[in-house]
Amino acid sequence: MNEQLRSCGKPSHEKFVMGCRCFMCRAAEADYKRSWEPHDKSMVGEERTKEARNKVNGWLDQGATIHEISRATGITRNAIKLLITGKHHAARIDEKSGKYLPSRRMSRENYRRIMECKRPVAPKARNRVDASSVNAALKWLDEHGVTRAEVARMSGLPQRTVYSMGDRSTCEYKTLVSIVSVANELKEKAREFSCDS
Repeated sequence: MNEQLRSCGKPSHEKFVMGCRCFMCRAAEADYKRSWEPHDKSMVGEERTKEARNKVNGWLDQGATIHEISRATGITRNAIKLLITGKHHAARIDEKSGKYLPSRRMSRENYRRIMECKRPVAPKARNRVDASSVNAALKWLDEHGVTRAEVARMSGLPQRTVYSMGDRSTCEYKTLVSIVSVANELKEKAREFSCDS
C-alpha cells in the first residue's frame, strides 16, 4: 500500500492520498473513516442536557436575553433556541401535538460552556422577570400593615406600578429590585426590634 501511496504523486497524510480515486486510496480512506470515534461520544445525554436547559431558563427568568447568553457563553443563538424551545430548523416535532420538542442531547463543549458561565450579564432595568418574589414581598408587607402607598414612597416607584402588582406574573427588573429591597429592609428592622425586646 505504501508503494501505491508513493506512486499516486499527491500529498499523503500517512494512510492515503486525499482526493485520490485509486482503489487503494479509497479503501484506506474508508478504513480511516471507520476508525473515527463515534459522534455520540462528543455529545452529552438527556440528564445533563436538562441540567443545562434549567440553568439557561433560570437566566431567562432573571431577565437575560438569548443574545446576551449567546455572547457570554460563546454558543450560537440557534443552539440555545434548540436547547430551550426546539424552535429551529433541526428541531424534532411531536407527531401528536405538532409542537416543537427541546433537544434531548447537546454537544459536550456547549454543556461545558453553559455550566462554567456564572451569570451572562446583569439584567437591564426594563427587562421583564418573574414577579413571584415581588408578589410574596407585597403579601408580607400587607400582612404587616404597610400600605401600597407607603411601599411606593419608600421604593421610589409610581403608585400605579405598586398597586397593579398583585395580579401580574411578570414585572420589570427595577420593580423587583425596588420592592424586594424595601421588604428586606423592613424585615431586618422587625428582626432587630424583636431581638431588642
